[in-house]
Amino acid sequence: MANEYSCTCNSQWSDSNCYTPAPCSTPGEVSQGTRSFSDTNHASNVTYSCNAGYEITSGDATLTCNHGSWTGSLPTCEDIDECANNPCQNSGKCSNLVNAYRCTCNSQWTGTNCDTPAPCSTPSEISQGSGTYSDTLHGSTVTFACISGYEIKSGDASRTCSYGSWNGSQPTCGGNLQMSSIRISPRMIILLFLTKAIQNDANSATKYKRMRYKPLCKPGCMFKQPRILQLHMHISMGREEL
Repeated sequence: MANEYSCTCNSQWSDSNCYTPAPCSTPGEVSQGTRSFSDTNHASNVTYSCNAGYEITSGDATLTCNHGSWTGSLPTCEDIDECANNPCQNSGKCSNLVNAYRCTCNSQWTGTNCDTPAPCSTPSEISQGSGTYSDTLHGSTVTFACISGYEIKSGDASRTCSYGSWNGSQPTCGGNLQMSSIRISPRMIILLFLTKAIQNDANSATKYKRMRYKPLCKPGCMFKQPRILQLHMHISMGREEL
């Protein structure tokens, strides 16, 4: 057609006269990251950022549209190694997680970074006694005491929590040889009934042996432990003797 023309532009230019820089295509996406841009015209920028716990390890965080092409290269987001700075103390083992880490502590330490002395378990109970304590944290103390008439024969009366373990050994309460005297009432007697029938003859088949024990002590006397009390035994057959 007369007085008309048509321009065929290369990839870097556009419009009817190939005068306007060509725009870019939509920028690519990245795994574990996001992109931000307003348009794709010449000289526009796209900015990339990684999700929490990830960081750009290669590529470019910002790309610029230049005559139809994005300059630079797409970035790569990879997991950050939170164990790289050795956060776990006192020989704790670090496990890297996404945007986090976990410390595995030995039995003596606890806490996020294995920096807190471990508490102890609840103190064990003792026979014929009890333990007194306020808590089981490191440095706490449990004190044991026996009930009346008993005393600690072995072990430790006081134990302290040290890095998850109670030091010393568990005490044992035994009878107190120095216990106070026992006053015997004048009327105190011990009766032991034997329910085995006498089978020697028919007349005595329904009779029983009765054994009565009385302390050899006058009214108001004192017996001291652990001395064995001397007893009288009276055996009768077929008669009441109290």
